[in-house]
Amino acid sequence: MKKLMFLCLLVYSIFAETACEVYGQPGYYVNARPRPVYLVRPPRPYGNSIWIEGNWVWGGSGYVWQPGYWAAPRPKYRYRNGYWANTRRGYAWVQGGWYR
Repeated sequence: MKKLMFLCLLVYSIFAETACEVYGQPGYYVNARPRPVYLVRPPRPYGNSIWIEGNWVWGGSGYVWQPGYWAAPRPKYRYRNGYWANTRRGYAWVQGGWYR
C-alpha cells in the first residue's frame, strides 16, 4: 500500500510541477526577462473591438516580440494577457489567450 501511495504521489507531483511552471511554451527559459516593449496602439478600427497585447514567442535562439492587434470580442470569453513566469529554471513566457 505504501508503494502504491508513493507512486501516486510521485506521478501527481511531476504533473503538478509541469502544469504550474509554464503553460504556453514549455522548455524555453531565459536567465533574464527581455525589456518591456512599448508601442503606440493604432486607432480602434470599430466600436467594440478590444486590444490584444503583444506576446513573446520562441524564435529558435531567444524570445521574439509579436506586436499586439485589435480583435473582435468573443461572447462569454475574456482575454488574459501573457506574462513572464519566474521558475526555478529561469523565466518563461506564459502565452496569453481567451478564457471563460
